[in-house]
Amino acid sequence: MKKFLFIEPFYGGSHRAFVEGLTAHSSHCIETLTLPGMNWQWRLGGSAMYFAKRGIRFKDYDGIIVSGMLRLSDLKALGGKNFPPVLVYFHETQITYPLPLNGRKPKGPDHSLSDISTALCADLIAFNSGFHRDAFLKAIPEYMERVPDYPLDSLVGEIEEKSCVIYPGVVFPDPVHERFENRNPSDPLVIWNHRWSYDKNAPSFFYAAQTLLKSGTDFKLA
Repeated sequence: MKKFLFIEPFYGGSHRAFVEGLTAHSSHCIETLTLPGMNWQWRLGGSAMYFAKRGIRFKDYDGIIVSGMLRLSDLKALGGKNFPPVLVYFHETQITYPLPLNGRKPKGPDHSLSDISTALCADLIAFNSGFHRDAFLKAIPEYMERVPDYPLDSLVGEIEEKSCVIYPGVVFPDPVHERFENRNPSDPLVIWNHRWSYDKNAPSFFYAAQTLLKSGTDFKLA
């Protein structure tokens, strides 16, 4: 049995659910260090320094797991010698985060470079979907085209080589089990498990669902 430390600076919502699911079902020992799921810009910009200064003996672990909400370069630089291998799990990335509906970029620092440097510092990168991974890899050269001078080349191949996809688990409450346990196994089950904010594009999802209904397609929607 290996011993891992999972550091989650944004312990809420899907981030918390993933940590709890992994620690509950892993065959390894996973300890956790967390901060409440709020103040996301501070978490992304400063949580690595906070954790690094807590006197944690990172070298005592076989590996470290962090979410993309932590700037890994800072943690490794301040975490001492013999830092163990690190897996980064990206729930989302700032470089691919959609603009608000008004098209205006939110005020504040651009955290896109934090995404890229964290990916470069990681020993292994996991994304929550193939779509998310591909969007991130596509966004890197597009972002570098806006760099005024000395853009970094050949980053995509290096990051892609150590990237994989690990889907987050889904736990159904009992009423959902009862409702769908008798459905035709051949009917697709479509799950909407996102928050109701602009970046999830709920209108397009329900437009697609209505299109399927009008076409006479049999499916279930959770």
